[in-house]
Formats: sequence, structure tokens, C-alpha cells
Amino acid sequence: MESTDNNLGIKKTKKKINPNVFLVVIGVALGVLVAGSFGINFTDKGKCARVLGEETALFEEGGKTWVPYNEPIIGVTVISDKNCETCNYDEVIKMLKANLAPTLEIEGIEFDSSEGEQLINALGIKTLPAFVFGPKITEIENYEKVAEVFIERDGQYLLDSAKVGLPVGRELASAGAVKSDRPFVELFVMSHCPYGTQIEKGILPVLETLGDKIDFELKFCDYAMHKEKEMDEQLKQYCIQSEEPTKFVSYLECFLEADKSDECLKENNINISKLNACVSATDARYKITESFNDKSTWRTDRNGNPAFPIFNVYKEDVDKYSVGGSPTLVINGTTAKSGRDAAGLLAIICSGFNNPPEECSAELSSETPSPGFGFGTTTNGDSASCN
Repeated sequence: MESTDNNLGIKKTKKKINPNVFLVVIGVALGVLVAGSFGINFTDKGKCARVLGEETALFEEGGKTWVPYNEPIIGVTVISDKNCETCNYDEVIKMLKANLAPTLEIEGIEFDSSEGEQLINALGIKTLPAFVFGPKITEIENYEKVAEVFIERDGQYLLDSAKVGLPVGRELASAGAVKSDRPFVELFVMSHCPYGTQIEKGILPVLETLGDKIDFELKFCDYAMHKEKEMDEQLKQYCIQSEEPTKFVSYLECFLEADKSDECLKENNINISKLNACVSATDARYKITESFNDKSTWRTDRNGNPAFPIFNVYKEDVDKYSVGGSPTLVINGTTAKSGRDAAGLLAIICSGFNNPPEECSAELSSETPSPGFGFGTTTNGDSASCN
């Protein structure tokens, strides 16, 4: 059964926005009286408007009077959750336009989207809604005075909601990520799960970028939804990774193209004798074929009928991390939530370093790989799983 899992631990609050706090903090940061300096005061004399303390000509078009702003158009990405009643940000946007810059261009995204997760991981966002400004924010007049309410990282400017006095709509539960000098990354999949192959295609460029800066191991769930072909392939991949680890990533990239294992073994010069010996030994040790032939050992469906053969090679780790399906990403022993694009995966894995190496600044694709085999892309999301 394939399902969707978008859960993040959260805590809600029913606090309302206090506009006075918001205005005072912004005003103090700017060192000016907000209402006077940022408001637009129309005068009849000379058809002028006072904007940010300067006289600006008015002009009419389409029966309306327009004021040309000196400010550039500033992109703002708002990360929120449509299911959170306390995360509405309309009022905040009105305040930002009135008191910071009138030329904000808003894009709203969901916190569990690929882009949302990438920004959350890259900027260390802890609460929703979150407001991420583009670099044009630095071009507004008096930016130097308001800079203290922004947190800048890699050319993106996160509004410090706490410093400005905005209420918390939701708190994102910290995964309690453990950092290390050399992160250990474990990815649990089923070899023929379309969503497992999806994240595998996303992580390949990350593995090539980070190289030996991390320890990576592909692992498998403790049952095979795609029956015998999946069991056979997972035994092969387990043994290639164990016996000829330097060839594994290249083999996996070939396999993910078209599900042609035999061709990929040949293309990567895999030692077939060594592979077969390992497969036989692993099969016997974990009773893979024996269990497949004994349906009483299979995982049952909701009606109690045998549904999926077990695959216990990584049973101990599956239980340790409570792996519930394919894919499941674990970094330094902590289950991590991430998008399946290369950029998002690089960001979450690099968050596991004590001191991220320069490779963490690499610009990888933010396009989401398509589910299944083949290296296409998709815009239909990346939260589904096999479980």
C-alpha cells in the first residue's frame, strides 16, 4: 500500500498579532517614527506625494492616481502550513508593506514542500510562518537601520520573527539532529518502490559532491512490497555495496535509469563470482528465500492475509529507527525529513556537520526527480512513500 506521510511534530499557539509591538520594533530598528516615515502623505500642492521623506511626482493612468516608488520589487517567500489555523500571514504582509517596503512580491509555499524543507533546513527555521526575503531587501532606503531584524545566510534574508514581535503560529519540532565531523547517512528504501528510487536519484549528486566527507549506506526495509524481483535486487545491491563499494554508486545510477540489473553489472565490471557467493551466503544467513517460500512468515494485510515477504538483512536497524516505509532518511542516528531533490538533500545532510566543508556550498538541482525509473523530473510533489 502506498501512502503519504507529511507529519512533523508541532506545537500550536493562539496568540494574535500585536501590531503595536510589530511597529515599535521596526520603528526602533529604523530609528524613525514608522507611521510618519513610511506612510504616504498626499498633498494637493504640485500634485506631489511624500514617500520616505522625499517628494515624488504623481501621475494618472486608467482613471487612477499612481505613486512611483523608489524601492525595487522585493521577493518574499512565506513558508507556512495551510492546515494551521494560527499561521495566517495576511495581516503581517499588510504591516510589512506599510512599514517596511510597499513593493513586496509574495510567494507562499508549504513547509513540507521540497522548496519549503530546503529553506527550513538551510536557514534553521524553527517556527511558522517564516518570511524569507530576497537580496533586493538590502536596496531599500534605510536598510542599514533595519538590518538587525534579518538573519542573512547565502544571500537570503530571514525575518527574525521573535525580534520583530510576531506571534508563533507553529513551532517545528526539532529533530534533535546530532552533529559530527563526518556524518553517517543511512537511506532505507525498497529497490523497486517508485518513491525510494525517487530519493535515490536525488541523493546521487550529493554523494558525488561530498565524497568521502560522509559515510553513506543504502539499506532496505524489512519487507518487500514488490516481491521476488525486489528481494533479488536488494541482495545484489547489498553485496555490491559490501564487496565492491567503490563501484556501488555507479551501479546504482545505471540501475535507476531503466531497471536493467544484468547490463549494469556488466557495465561496471562487477565480479560475478564474488557477487554470487555473497548473495548465497547472505540469503542463507537471513533466510530470505526460505521465508519467501513460507507465507506464514510474510507481513499480513489488514485482513490478516499474507501480503509481503520479509527481508531481514537490516531488521535490527529498521527496528532501531522505527523505519515505517520507503524512503526513510537517517542522519547521525536521527530520522530526518527532507525533500528528494539534490539541493534539499545536500542541505539536510550538511546540517549534520560540526563544520560544513566547502562542498556544502555547491549548487545542485532543486528539481524533484520523478518517481520510478528514468531521470526525469516532476512537479507533483515528493511526500509519498511505500509502506
